[in-house]
Amino acid sequence: MKKWLDRALTLLVLLAMLAGLGRALLRPKEVNIYENRTANQPPAFSVAAFLSGAYQDALEAALTDQVPLAQRLEKGYQQVANTFLRACLKKLVAAHPNRYFGYHDLTLFGGDYIVYRPIDLDQRQEALDRKIAALNALFAKYPQMPFYVYYVEKDTDVNFESGDLSGMSDYLLDRLQLPEAQKSAFRLTSFDEFKRWFYRTDHHWNWEGSLRGYREVMALLGSDSLLTPTGPEFIAGGMCGSKAQVSGGESIFQEDFYAYRYPFPEMEITISGKPAEDYGAQSRVYTADDYGTVSYSSFYGGDDGEIIFRTHNTGAGNLLVIGESFDNAILKALASGFENTYSVDLRYYEHDLGKPFDFANYIAAHEIDKVLLIGNIDYFVMDEFLVEGAA
Repeated sequence: MKKWLDRALTLLVLLAMLAGLGRALLRPKEVNIYENRTANQPPAFSVAAFLSGAYQDALEAALTDQVPLAQRLEKGYQQVANTFLRACLKKLVAAHPNRYFGYHDLTLFGGDYIVYRPIDLDQRQEALDRKIAALNALFAKYPQMPFYVYYVEKDTDVNFESGDLSGMSDYLLDRLQLPEAQKSAFRLTSFDEFKRWFYRTDHHWNWEGSLRGYREVMALLGSDSLLTPTGPEFIAGGMCGSKAQVSGGESIFQEDFYAYRYPFPEMEITISGKPAEDYGAQSRVYTADDYGTVSYSSFYGGDDGEIIFRTHNTGAGNLLVIGESFDNAILKALASGFENTYSVDLRYYEHDLGKPFDFANYIAAHEIDKVLLIGNIDYFVMDEFLVEGAA
């Protein structure tokens, strides 16, 4: 009887594994939610790729993303591994607040701030040169279109121990063939400034940083249609940002979430072709009895392929924003100053809309008056953010 049960259990486990493998290969996931990126897909087989080993590497990467529970297991492993933090690392950092301390994928500075290590210009110069050439080609191809570039400096741009600046933003902006009035940066020069403008557990601007970013971008665009917010107001406690989640530190690193309340005008919002009640929860949160768990994306809105804001503010012009997650916190406020605002995230546009992004057709179809390119260093070096026609 016991042998029969053992065999039956073994068979069930094997069937479950085969079913999971079959689903991973036949109905693969498009997005790795845990790491906020496009999921690796099962590769097409070819003899050349197999002999070179490229097929095996691509298949291994795909299975890591696609096998059921893989992302949950990765997250669980990180949580178990980082129990070490409770007893040792946090105490060590508290005793030496002006030093970087790292453990696995986690780096702390200044007590309980999760940070990224600084990046030197020479580590990104080659990639920046490629993007600079591509952007200048784009600007030259559409000489009548006003382009604006806004670089967001963050913890990778400053060495908090030495105070040295990477210079990556200046390197980029100085080489872009645009009038000086059409390019700018969110400047960061010290850890004290970082604490003021950024979250402790997340890689984005906090409420103060997003307000500053909104005002600077509107000034860059030459618009004086600024909204005056009230607050900041407490929204919810226990936020565990992206940095803490990736490092498995949810139970260790949390913070309160605050936000400014903006007097948004009436607007129609469409997200990836579908009508939406709001972008994130920036309006409805104030009428909810209990907001519950909060995060940057749940409040401000997520990384969608396309978001359209229509205010019917006749004569205010149409704005196209091509950016990444940093602009989520200011999109709705920016849209309040224009007739129509179109936000495109090139990482997800084709997946969400079912077609590649065609810059020429897009600006013609939507009668775009201004184009804003906004992001941090990752945006300005990653090939996924190359605008069609720029390469």
